[in-house]
Amino acid sequence: MKILSISFFDLKTQWHYQDITFDQLTLLVGVSGVGKTKIIKSIKTLREIALGKKVSSPIKWEMNFKIGDTEYSWSGLSRHNNAKTFNIRNQYFLEHEQLVYMSEDNEVVEVLSRHESEIKFMGNTLPKTNSDVSLLNIFSEEEKIFDIISAFRNIHMFNFDHEKVKVITPEDHLKSELHEKFLRLKEEEPDIVLKVMKSIDAPPVFKLAEANLYFPDIFKEIKLDFIDIFPRVEDIRIRIENEIRDNEKVVIYSVELKEVGTEQWVQQEDISAGMYKTLLFITLLKLTDEESVIIIDEFENSLGINCIDEISSELIGEADRQFIITSHHPYIINNIAQDYWKIVTRNNVHVKAKSAKEYRLGDSKHEAFKQLINLDAYLQGEEE
Repeated sequence: MKILSISFFDLKTQWHYQDITFDQLTLLVGVSGVGKTKIIKSIKTLREIALGKKVSSPIKWEMNFKIGDTEYSWSGLSRHNNAKTFNIRNQYFLEHEQLVYMSEDNEVVEVLSRHESEIKFMGNTLPKTNSDVSLLNIFSEEEKIFDIISAFRNIHMFNFDHEKVKVITPEDHLKSELHEKFLRLKEEEPDIVLKVMKSIDAPPVFKLAEANLYFPDIFKEIKLDFIDIFPRVEDIRIRIENEIRDNEKVVIYSVELKEVGTEQWVQQEDISAGMYKTLLFITLLKLTDEESVIIIDEFENSLGINCIDEISSELIGEADRQFIITSHHPYIINNIAQDYWKIVTRNNVHVKAKSAKEYRLGDSKHEAFKQLINLDAYLQGEEE
């Protein structure tokens, strides 16, 4: 999937943005408070609605995206349910929803639609169904929708700060029948198993542990890429512990590093934030689907200066995946070409994101960055 553009309107707060376009790499820049994180959260909201979460606020949206060579437009409107009854399933409902695509003949073809109580799928009127759940999810098993739902699952929201904790799962998969079945399937259909692993929405440390078990070659690639950035690191391993918590058997995954010249392993809680997050980022690149959308808020948070250059080049070099990241850190901005900048401003509740070209910044990286940090729209975060 590639997200092309989004318009989003929060009908409760009136906060909105219109036709923000996204490239293969989009760096949303601007001072704190202009709405960069809220743009990221709105994409997360649309992902959740597409995957079946009940609508929980009154919003209006239009999202244009591309899967393969086909362009789609998905729009919707949710409102407060004013029915005076105790039998309301949810406080909000979808009043409107539509999915269309552009045919090879450049004609707009409607796949599904909801207009109040009328529901259509591929031109056929269908019985009324749940109004608090997206039609994309309701028809997710249909041939026309399956690939779209798979694409939404491959939108990965990554928060560096949330990933520091150890990963805990309620099942000892190392001794389970599922683990044995997975091993057998891996021998028979390794490509399918790898694709499933890349598409699941799970913490990078969990995926790293799974790669160590099922795909040691990929685990080795991740380790060597990390050591290239941090040459004083000699080895990486995943520590797996079984515990009983609240009368339930759990598995705890954590990362440990071994440095050159010592036999001691550095436990996860003692690894520097920059090193740890760099490892997670490399894991993210290796263990997500090649056509994923990866979204990272506050890209610079605790990321060491010595690895920003490496990671910036990885971002630009990843032609298949789409990256949408936010930052207001000068070093990050200066290390990513202005072709990828979107300068975020707002006027009260109206948010805009313009490309650097619209501000006619200088051609060279140094000149463009110098003009950016002196631009009123960037410094003040406000624009008419």
